[in-house]
Amino acid sequence: MKILVRCAGILLLTSSALQAQEVYLEQHQTVSIVPSAIVRLEFNAAANLLAIAAADRSVRLVNAATLEAPVQLPPQQVRITALAFTRSGQTLITGSADGNVISWRIAGLAPGIPFSPHRGGIAALAVQEENLVFTVGADKSIRITDLNSGNSVGSVSVSPLEPTAIALQPDGKIFAVATSAGTVQFTSLPGLTPGLLLKDNASRITVAAFSPDSKHFVAGTFDGQLIIWNAATGALESKIQAYRGSVTSLAFEQAATWLASTGTDSSLALLDVPAMKIVQTMTGTPWTQAAFATNGMLLAATSTGSVLRWTVRKEPPDIDPPTVVIKEPTPLAVNVPRRMFATEITVRGIVWDNKSLKEVTVGGTPVQLVNAAPSDAIGLPEGALVRGFSIKLRLDTVGVNRFAFTATDAKGLSGAAVLAIERLSANDALEVLGPQITTEVEGVSTALSFRPWFDVSTYSVTINLVEIVRGQRPKNKIAGDVITEEIPLVVGYNQIQLVVNGKNGERIAKTIGVSRKYTPTVTQAPVQQQKKRAATTGPQRWAVVIGVSQYGDPGIPSLKYADKDAEAFANFLRTTEGGGYDNDHMRVLLNKDATLQNVRDGLINFLSQAIDIDLVIIYFAGHGAPEPARPQNLYLLTYDSDPSRLGTTGFPMWQIEDVLGRYITAKKIVVFSDACHSGGISANFATRGVGVTEQNLVNQYLADLSRTKDGTVVFTASAAGEVSQEFPEFGHGVFTQFLLEGLRGKADYNNDFTITINEAMQYTEEQVKRKTRGAQNPTRSQTTYDKDLTVALIPH
Repeated sequence: MKILVRCAGILLLTSSALQAQEVYLEQHQTVSIVPSAIVRLEFNAAANLLAIAAADRSVRLVNAATLEAPVQLPPQQVRITALAFTRSGQTLITGSADGNVISWRIAGLAPGIPFSPHRGGIAALAVQEENLVFTVGADKSIRITDLNSGNSVGSVSVSPLEPTAIALQPDGKIFAVATSAGTVQFTSLPGLTPGLLLKDNASRITVAAFSPDSKHFVAGTFDGQLIIWNAATGALESKIQAYRGSVTSLAFEQAATWLASTGTDSSLALLDVPAMKIVQTMTGTPWTQAAFATNGMLLAATSTGSVLRWTVRKEPPDIDPPTVVIKEPTPLAVNVPRRMFATEITVRGIVWDNKSLKEVTVGGTPVQLVNAAPSDAIGLPEGALVRGFSIKLRLDTVGVNRFAFTATDAKGLSGAAVLAIERLSANDALEVLGPQITTEVEGVSTALSFRPWFDVSTYSVTINLVEIVRGQRPKNKIAGDVITEEIPLVVGYNQIQLVVNGKNGERIAKTIGVSRKYTPTVTQAPVQQQKKRAATTGPQRWAVVIGVSQYGDPGIPSLKYADKDAEAFANFLRTTEGGGYDNDHMRVLLNKDATLQNVRDGLINFLSQAIDIDLVIIYFAGHGAPEPARPQNLYLLTYDSDPSRLGTTGFPMWQIEDVLGRYITAKKIVVFSDACHSGGISANFATRGVGVTEQNLVNQYLADLSRTKDGTVVFTASAAGEVSQEFPEFGHGVFTQFLLEGLRGKADYNNDFTITINEAMQYTEEQVKRKTRGAQNPTRSQTTYDKDLTVALIPH
C-alpha cells in the first residue's frame, strides 16, 4: 500500500509494505516545453543542459535548473529516436528513425556532417568522452564511429540475437549491449574484449544504464521489470516488477541513492537503490521520461509536453525559519514594553532551528553565538540545533526602545523577535504603590509598598524624621518586584521618606504624607487598657499568647485544642511558678479575639513597651498556611483570615521578622509555635494547618527568624516536613502538653528548683518524640541565646 501526503508543495512518500526509507519530493515548477508528447530526455551535468525530443520531431535545449527559455534545433524531417551528450556537454548527438546520426555544437547550434552507421533507424546511442559514438541500429548491428570524421572504427556483434539497448560505464572502459533475449554482454575498451555475460533475464530489454558509481547495472524490460546486477561480479541483485507495460527510461541520481524510471503505462517509479525497493509509484499524470539533474533534482516529462522539476530528499525539507527566544530580560506580552531604569541592558537569549543556523543580527549587526546551556534545550524538538547569545545594548532614549533580533538559517529562512524596553526617567524609576500621597487611615500602621524598576542594593525608611528601616537588603527581589514594609503611625500627620539605593549607583527618594485619624481604641479582645510601664526598677516580663481553634471562614478547618493550649499556657504564666504575669504585661487573644488587627496591635504596640533588659514571650497555637498563588509567601492565620485573600487578611511571616528586629527592643525573646501548614484528619489525632505540602515551611521560617537578633530563641512544635499533632487523651496538642509538664517541674534535670529554657526544650523534645514515635520532632533555633534563662520556678 502506498501513502501520499501533500502539504505546501511537498510530497511525503512512503511504502508501508516494503519498509524502505521515506522519500520527500519538493516540487519546484511545471513548465510546458513542447505542444506534443516528450519521447526522450537527456541530461548533461557539465553544461547543466537538458535535451528534449518530442513526438513532433522537434528537439529543444533548456537550462535544467530553471526550465526557462528553451532553444530549438533546426526542424528535423524524421522522428528523433535517441539522444546523447559528449562528456563536456558542448555537443549533442541525435539519432533518427532514418538511420542518420548528427552532432550539434551547442554554441550556435551548428550541425556537423551527418553519418549513417546503420541501414535502418537508430535504436540507441551513447558517447565516450568527446569523439566515439556507440549506436544500435534496426539492422541488428552495433557500430562504433569517430564523431569527427564519421568513419567507422569498430563493431560488435551479438548475432543471432537482436541488440536493443546500449550503456557506457561512467569511466568509459566498458560498454554493455542488451538484447531481445534479455541477456547483456559487457565489452572492454579499447580492445573490444568480451567480458561478463548476464543471463538472469529472459525478457526483451528496452533500456539499460550503469549507476554513477559503477556498482550497479540496471535493465528495464518489455514486460515492465527492473533487473539489477552487481556491475563488478555480474551477480543478480534484484528483480522488481515495476510496470504493467514496457520500461521506457532509466535515470540514476548522482549519488546513486535513487533510480527513477518510467513505463508505457504512464507511471513513474522511484527506487531506493541501497534497499533495492520501490518507495513510490506515481500515477495520474501521463509520464513518459525521467532524468536526474544535479543536487537530487528529478526531471519528469509527460505526454502533454510538460516537464516537472522536483527535489528528492531523504528527510523533510527545511521549511521552518529559525526561532529567537529572549531569555533575559523576560519579555512581557506582545507590544508591552518592559520597564527599566538604565542606560544599558544585557540581553541573553537562544536561537534554534531544526536544520541549520547561519547568523543572528540585532538591528543588522551580527551577534556572536556561543554554545547554549543544556537547560536551554528543554522543551525544544529532539535534535534541534541550539545556540546562545549575550549582548549589551544601549538604551539611548527615555521612552520605548525596540530591538529586532533576526536569525537566518543556511536556506535563507529567517525568524525574528522584538524586545521592547521602556527606559524610565529618574522620577518614574521608583513607584510608590501605597499608601497614596496625602491619604488618611485609621490603623496604627500602614503598608508601604513600592516597586523599584532597577536592582536594589539597600533601602531605608524614615517616619517623622526617625529612621525605622536602615540599609535593608531585599531578599529574592529583582527589578519590577514589589517590596512592602509595615510602617507605624502616630495620630495626625506622618511624613514617610523612602530612599532606595541601586546596585549600579542609583539613589532615588520619595516622600509620602499620611494622616492617621484619631479614634477611641476599641478592641475585640477582653484585655485591659494598655498602661504605662511600671515605675519599678529591674527587668519585667511581657507576653502575647495567641490560640485559634475556631475560624470565621468556614473554609479553614477547626482545631480541637489550639485555644485550650494557649489558655493553659497563659494561665501557667499567671502563676508564681510561671513568672506571675499580670494583665498589664500579657495579652491573651483566643478565637474571635485573635483578629488580624488585635494580633498586630499586640505584637507591635503592646510589646514595644519592653526595654532591652526585659523578657518577652510569644506563644502561637493555630493554623499557618502558604498563599495559594504564591506558596513562598507564608502566613499565620488569624480568626478573620480569608484563604482567598491571605495577602491582606493573614499575618505575614516576614512581619514577625519586623516585630523581632524593629519593634521589640528586649534582648531576651522566647517564641513558642505550635503550628504548621500540613493538613489532614485521622481517627486518633488531628494535625494543625491548611494545605498539604511536603515541607512544614511555617516552623522552618520561624526558626530562621531567630537569626534576626541575638538573644532570640524559637522553639517550634515540629520539624520541616512534619505535622503538629493533637491527642484527645491530653485535651491538648502534644507539644504544649509536654511543654507545660516540663515547665511545671518535670524538666528540672539538675534538681535546683529552677526550669531553664534549655531544660524545658530538652524535656519537651524527648517526650514528644517518644509519644509520637519519632513522627514529630520539636525544633529549637541554633542561635546565640542565654541557655540558662529561667522560664519557671518550682515551689519547695
